[in-house]
Amino acid sequence: MIKLYIAISLVTAASFNACSTPNTWGRLSEAEVIQLADAQVRKDADVRLQEFERATPTYLRRDDVWRVDYHRKKNAVTGLGDFTVRVDGKTKATAIVTADPASAFSR
Repeated sequence: MIKLYIAISLVTAASFNACSTPNTWGRLSEAEVIQLADAQVRKDADVRLQEFERATPTYLRRDDVWRVDYHRKKNAVTGLGDFTVRVDGKTKATAIVTADPASAFSR
């Protein structure tokens, strides 16, 4: 009986890790985070996302926050530099963070 329970547990854990669709256990998927971050950039700034390379989202477990970094491509015509979008894992609230206080994103 114990071997059967362990086998079921391992199969269940593997299926959660292999799932690429939106999850149902509370944490946002990378695809959801990217959609939220891109939407925030389109809403708050007059930039072309094609002029930026988006890094893979990073999950900060301690704060339940996702971080999505955008790096300006070398041939981009925009004067805007690199920036980060933070996505709250619980509320899905987004905020653009930049090191340049004169940026169009500063509020």
